[in-house]
Amino acid sequence: MRSPFHVPSLTGSLIIIAVFFAYLTFSDQGLARLYHLNQTEDMIIQKNNELRNEIQLLKLEINNLHKLSYLERVARQELGVLKSNEILYYVGEEPLDR
Repeated sequence: MRSPFHVPSLTGSLIIIAVFFAYLTFSDQGLARLYHLNQTEDMIIQKNNELRNEIQLLKLEINNLHKLSYLERVARQELGVLKSNEILYYVGEEPLDR
């Protein structure tokens, strides 16, 4: 026949296990923190990939800046530069100040 001391020790063990599990789950160094760190890592990796893509685009633009045709296109589109033999006609509304 079993001793009545086994039931309280089993209950005590279950309580200790539950407290330990709660500590692992909700403490500052627990699973919630691990989840947060994983989310932060994913966000940093995504941002890093975006920056790498931006760097590649900037390198391409730097290489294109050595080409006269690219410089001419940028000057025409962004600065409104005209060639010496071109005349600009406005149709419709009044032109914007340049």
